[in-house]
Amino acid sequence: MGKGLSKEQQELVNNETHFTKSEIQRIIRRFNMLDLNGTGTVSAQDLGNVPGVYDNEFLRLSLARMLDLNRDGSISGEEFVRTLSCFHPDASANEKIDVAFRLLDSDDDGALGEEDIAKALQANAPNMERNELLSIAARLITEFQEPSSQTTRSHTLNIHEFSNLAASAGLLQHFTLEF
Repeated sequence: MGKGLSKEQQELVNNETHFTKSEIQRIIRRFNMLDLNGTGTVSAQDLGNVPGVYDNEFLRLSLARMLDLNRDGSISGEEFVRTLSCFHPDASANEKIDVAFRLLDSDDDGALGEEDIAKALQANAPNMERNELLSIAARLITEFQEPSSQTTRSHTLNIHEFSNLAASAGLLQHFTLEF
């Protein structure tokens, strides 16, 4: 299979993701192109070689965090394939929500706060003022936070509340790719 996955890993990933064997092989070839030093892993810095990512630090670091499932600071071929599986047309809405949530949860605290949402907004609207971004984030949280949560925890969204926001905003339509 090459340096991305052993034969055993490929079989396991094939059984546990939405990908066919040929799709996994194509994804691993792309992974190997990012693995410039041939270690079998890629780093957040290596993701900077992806067009459209190299000049966006938020996106580069968010992708690295999303792809690094075991949080060891490097992304293996298996982690790469497993995470990309959520973008498969056959992936469930819950799989897509989980990955989108991890992508936005920049401080890895299991909740989306104003800062997390403002960082994501800034990546898409770099000319907006910080206080404007935080204000938009606060309004989104207020709109989608469940009433019971408003009295029991800080001004954040949990994954269920984020799921409602994502559905309302049509976010999941951007989480499907052809492989």
